[in-house]
Amino acid sequence: MAARLALLVAFGSALARFCVGQWELPDCTCVVGRRGCEAAAAKEAVTRALRYLRENDCKRSCRRDLGCRDAFFEVQQHMDGCPAGTLASDLEREKYEYDVHCHHCKAAPPGNSSLSSCPNVDCGSESIVEAWSNLKANCEDQEAGGCLSSAQCEEDWLIVYAAMYTCEHFEVHRVIRRGFHEWQRAYCSSGLACSLPQSLLEVDCSTDANVEHQDPYSWIREPDCACLVGPLDCSSERPAIQALEFLRDNECGSKCRYSLSCREAFYHLEQFVDGCPVSAVSANVAHEKHRYDDTCSHCWQQKDEQDSLEDCPAVDCRDEARLSQAWSSLQSCMGDACDTNPQCKQDFQVLSAARATCDHTQMPSVASRGIHSWEEGPCYAQRCNTPLSREVDCATGINARYAGIFSRVSSPSTSMSTDGGSSASGVAIAAVVLACLSCTAWLVTGGYFAYRSLHQEKEKRILNIIQEPGRT
Repeated sequence: MAARLALLVAFGSALARFCVGQWELPDCTCVVGRRGCEAAAAKEAVTRALRYLRENDCKRSCRRDLGCRDAFFEVQQHMDGCPAGTLASDLEREKYEYDVHCHHCKAAPPGNSSLSSCPNVDCGSESIVEAWSNLKANCEDQEAGGCLSSAQCEEDWLIVYAAMYTCEHFEVHRVIRRGFHEWQRAYCSSGLACSLPQSLLEVDCSTDANVEHQDPYSWIREPDCACLVGPLDCSSERPAIQALEFLRDNECGSKCRYSLSCREAFYHLEQFVDGCPVSAVSANVAHEKHRYDDTCSHCWQQKDEQDSLEDCPAVDCRDEARLSQAWSSLQSCMGDACDTNPQCKQDFQVLSAARATCDHTQMPSVASRGIHSWEEGPCYAQRCNTPLSREVDCATGINARYAGIFSRVSSPSTSMSTDGGSSASGVAIAAVVLACLSCTAWLVTGGYFAYRSLHQEKEKRILNIIQEPGRT
């Protein structure tokens, strides 16, 4: 039992590292340009960007709409990259409404050589949450000086401050991210801060994350589901149902992008719904999956081909106008129109091809949700096969950063020593390799689900610390 627990701890650590790679953020400056922090100009720019987010329904389309993405990046750059108090609190609070719906970028306040260096922070520990809890419990007396009221308050504040700018976005609990700027304004107006590492302040727009986000379309490309959760298996719907039950039971609709286990469950569900034949996916599972489309990160899965179907027409995933027009036109195809009206058939097959070959972010959201109903109902006879639109290579590009430990199993041919050592050492190495493969197989089938429980317990513990300030 102890051995299994040790394996689980190592497994959890590796899974956390997988997520750090997955959430490599671009620099705001590389995507939307450098912005000044003069108060009046910053207020005007952020007000304009927030208006765009509201008027263009960006809570639903932020992860696929370039205008929504850039507007959110504009707000985030001013909020994280300008000194405390630059923006009014109502503007900051409105920005938080889009946090779960939009991709993020990173920005840091200007460097200040007169400040002492920020403390080293263990981004994977609960020390950040404990520091925040102590601030809430002991440092909210403005008359006593707020964050300056004691040495402990100063220490806790600098830990939280450093974590906000040196840790990955997902490593700082969402409660802290939402409350950081407002708490700073209310209880640390003195501007107590520390000097961030120079490497953090130096922006290199040639890194992979920055280059991808400067390309108007590559930033929305999704990783392949097979690189995250293994090959597609359509033999049973039970794993997809279990994933859906987990999403429901753990309220993943509100925390999918921040929860390791919620994301993994959604990847399993999405791979099955998107990749398996319509006949293998029950209507309820397909429709329930769409409840999480706006709040979960997506993966891409090639649709399983069926010999009895004709080929789908070619589709340009970047032609949003054509996809929107096809969906709008399809709404008038009632009854058996898909079988008798060539235009209805064409519109349906264009959308069916787009669903099977394009990333979810490239399809109109209403079409992505609604196409299943047409595939199962009035256009069932007109379903079509989509040719393989891209090769799955888990070792390169976006898959290399997203690929989890589930697919990282070295083959004996690459792991064995080739230096001509003794046969005994070769046998020993082979035994180690086989043992590792056996452990990996166990982790794939059971380790993830056990770690998922550990992660849930950690989330409960963190929330208890936050909700009971000063408990530590």
